Amino acid sequence: GINAEYMGLFIQTRMVDASAKPTVIPQLTKQVEFYLSDDNLKKDKFFNELMKEKKGVVPLDVIMKCNKIKVLTQDMAQIIEALKSSTKLEVNVTEKTVTRKGSPPIPDLGMAGKRKGKEEEEKGGVEFLKDEDLNNPIILGIAGPEEAKSNWREMETIYKQLYPDRKVLYSRYDKGHGHIGISSSKVDVAKVSEEVKLKVGAEEFVIKKLEAPELEKFWGEHGTHFNLCTNKKLSLSKLKKKKAEREKRNPQISVTLGDFTYDDINKVKSKARVILNLKKNGDVLDEVEKKFVVDLLKYHSKAADKLKDMKDIIVDDHPTYEKTRCFLVVRNDGTKEDFSIAKCIENMKEKAKSAQILCESSPDFYHVSYTLMT
Repeated sequence: GINAEYMGLFIQTRMVDASAKPTVIPQLTKQVEFYLSDDNLKKDKFFNELMKEKKGVVPLDVIMKCNKIKVLTQDMAQIIEALKSSTKLEVNVTEKTVTRKGSPPIPDLGMAGKRKGKEEEEKGGVEFLKDEDLNNPIILGIAGPEEAKSNWREMETIYKQLYPDRKVLYSRYDKGHGHIGISSSKVDVAKVSEEVKLKVGAEEFVIKKLEAPELEKFWGEHGTHFNLCTNKKLSLSKLKKKKAEREKRNPQISVTLGDFTYDDINKVKSKARVILNLKKNGDVLDEVEKKFVVDLLKYHSKAADKLKDMKDIIVDDHPTYEKTRCFLVVRNDGTKEDFSIAKCIENMKEKAKSAQILCESSPDFYHVSYTLMT
């Protein structure tokens, strides 16, 4: 991502003295005010539930974990300075928390927030585009130095940081001229129509909403490129949304098994599968493999019976199900008994959930992290 502080970015609706010192403070103030605004809280499930749970108090550690904040700064002191200048928020320097001035009631989560959760970039940097976002897009013109070194990607990233409530669909810039396309959905057109001046380092750019005939010229010269880029972006966004929904249904679980910690329980499944597939029928597990499988077997509902008088663990065909291989306990008297490694992992998963001791309190995480003490 682009470090806006490094690039010395600031934006305003009037001309400024070129020698003015660039700062991220106004951007930080605006961003946090947006997170805790009524408009955002009506659709942001994370902040809405957090503020209700903590009675309107938000730890600054949570704010620092937001992707948009991390791009601007990783310095707590700058965030505190930004919040001191806010007319809408109050910062507690000692407790390192922020609240809304006057302690207004937290608005109820709107239906969109209840149904879909957060769909904007504030969660994990994911911006989900929809088909309707491509209907009647707003096209902004960019004018700047012909020799400018800044590229379209930098401009898009910074524009999105400064206007988190706008969905950017398209960007281009070449030799002093460029465009930014944004969704017209849920956007204050009057504010978008205002001319703004964007300064990146020593380079300054003017951004202005296009009207006819400039708008017609854009579609004539760049319409094909716009459709190509936005259709690709829409397809990728749909894939990301499906992935996020899958992760929400099946949260990533971190477990400690024996002497090892796995950041995802699926890695435990994979390791068990690898051992099963690499062994030939009748092969005895070595000491490392045996310890791993025994640690898993302890989560079986009949673990005590399965482990009684155990000598070895082998891999072989299942005694009942054809074309199925499994792990079997070999006892001192030579008898064998199969067990389901899948059931062991499922029991471990359920126990991990009930023994949850850590949940990342950050809007930058969709997954839940658990640690299982064995």
